[in-house]
Amino acid sequence: MVVSVCLGITFFGGNGRAAMTTNIGTIDRILRIVVGLALIASALGLFGAAYQSVWGWIGLVPLLTAIVSWCPAYAVLGIRTCKQAHAT
Repeated sequence: MVVSVCLGITFFGGNGRAAMTTNIGTIDRILRIVVGLALIASALGLFGAAYQSVWGWIGLVPLLTAIVSWCPAYAVLGIRTCKQAHAT
């Protein structure tokens, strides 16, 4: 069994309040990276001309959300795929 743990990263806005808190777990990040890279590779035509499309550049979205460990859609919907670290 794989357990996802958040990195506990908090990004601060200009007013000093927390703007973004990690809401993507480890498994979710890995899947986003794989899907994002596959879509970008498709856009570049690495899978053949039949699969080449400008729509493959949408792969930047899951790739970037995986890099920053934060998904704006998850934040709006209140979804977290990682466990919060408990203070001891």
